[in-house]
Amino acid sequence: MRQLGNNFLLSKTRRQAEGQSSLLGIARGAKELGEAKVVGPLKGGSGPKNFLRSLFFIFHFSFFILFSGCTVSYTFTGAQIPMAAKTFSVAYFPNNAMYVSPTLANALTEGLRDRMMRQTRLSQVAEEGDLSFEGEITSDVEAPASVTANEDNPTAMNRITVTVTVRFNNVHAPEWSFQNGKTFSAFYDYPASELRPSIEDGAVEDIVDKLVDQIFNASVANW
Repeated sequence: MRQLGNNFLLSKTRRQAEGQSSLLGIARGAKELGEAKVVGPLKGGSGPKNFLRSLFFIFHFSFFILFSGCTVSYTFTGAQIPMAAKTFSVAYFPNNAMYVSPTLANALTEGLRDRMMRQTRLSQVAEEGDLSFEGEITSDVEAPASVTANEDNPTAMNRITVTVTVRFNNVHAPEWSFQNGKTFSAFYDYPASELRPSIEDGAVEDIVDKLVDQIFNASVANW
């Protein structure tokens, strides 16, 4: 019985010694980690805090070097704007077509202004913006778009086609300018049984949207 008791005490003492040895090992490892020094060309001390500080400095310095030479800003809409550009202007587009839609000129002018306001960071000015647009509506024609075999009504659809000439100047990126003018066209089809005044509003809205897309892409998106 005494022997069993001695064996139990010996086993308990051994476990305690092993536990103390494990705790000492963990403490020693933590101490060594805290005292670890960063080896390399960077100066300014040692330890994890200085190491993280050095990484932070390298990251920001690299970011600055990478983007300091960038001269063009990009938007999620695909617009490419010179960093130096701050303003834009859109002059009124007069309607010089033979047929003059009563709302087309104003709708086109305001449509382009609105697109530039919504999809670029530029501020609008009355004239001579860093990016400037001017031009005129040169043609507004209506013609049959399709023909059927119906003798009573051979023309099934009519087509309105509007053409505009736009002059664009980019002060900070003149290679993107087209100051001599570029032509853009858009059309709208409607049933031949309808009269134009009854579809005028819808036709103008659709044609203006298409023209503004083309002008924006050709000038600011550089497509």
